Amino acid sequence: MSCILTTMRKPKKDEIPVSKISHTTVYADFSGVDGDGKILYLNPKCVLVGLDGVPYMLFITADFNQDDLTKTIGGELYQVKRLVLQHTFSYVSPEKRSYCKIPDWLLAFKKIEWLKFKYVELDELWLFRNLPVQHLVLQNVRFNDPTIFADSIIQFNLLNQITHDNCLNKELISKIASALPHVKFSYETE
Repeated sequence: MSCILTTMRKPKKDEIPVSKISHTTVYADFSGVDGDGKILYLNPKCVLVGLDGVPYMLFITADFNQDDLTKTIGGELYQVKRLVLQHTFSYVSPEKRSYCKIPDWLLAFKKIEWLKFKYVELDELWLFRNLPVQHLVLQNVRFNDPTIFADSIIQFNLLNQITHDNCLNKELISKIASALPHVKFSYETE
């Protein structure tokens, strides 16, 4: 998805107007949107996609200010069923990538069924345990204590699928699978 910003300056007498076009690309995967999704809100740190005018999927970066979005969308924002949290929407070379923490305000969501983290520190993943998350997607995440991380995932009562990259090793997968034998694991890279 791309956003084109145009600025114009007032021309002087007998001068041709000049426009400057800046091109910003937002990398967001809309493949999970079933039906006719429409962008309800867009800025460089947030994309909100709706189905039939109702918020459905939210792509955010950790430094996004939720007040901007709640003023525009209102309480319906918290009806979102899919959430993607990633460090940035811009392309960053692998050697310059960094990780973000989970913003506290995300705990206000109560209906998230599909949750994706990309370049996020997940030491506090347990805070989401009461959400009806069925599918957890982990890409390039990190955590300090593998045992606490696995225990956090095990607390997700409705979880039935985990999609991951190399962030989960065989030991972690085994521990989670023994506690949640119904959960399916799938490996996926960027």
